[in-house]
Amino acid sequence: MSATKTTTRTKAGKCPDHGDVQGEKDFPVASWPLLAYLGRRASAQFKPYRCPQCGKAIT
Repeated sequence: MSATKTTTRTKAGKCPDHGDVQGEKDFPVASWPLLAYLGRRASAQFKPYRCPQCGKAIT
């Protein structure tokens, strides 16, 4: 099975180590089966944006 295709979303925030950064997180692209896609999408909503340099959650 191939890897899930994603798109990256960004949001400005503060990293505990690097200060002001553009945080990133991946959202799945619509795919078949729809129910699995909806589950992945709902899961992505609750994951935090992360610092692109160190991977820590931003605030």
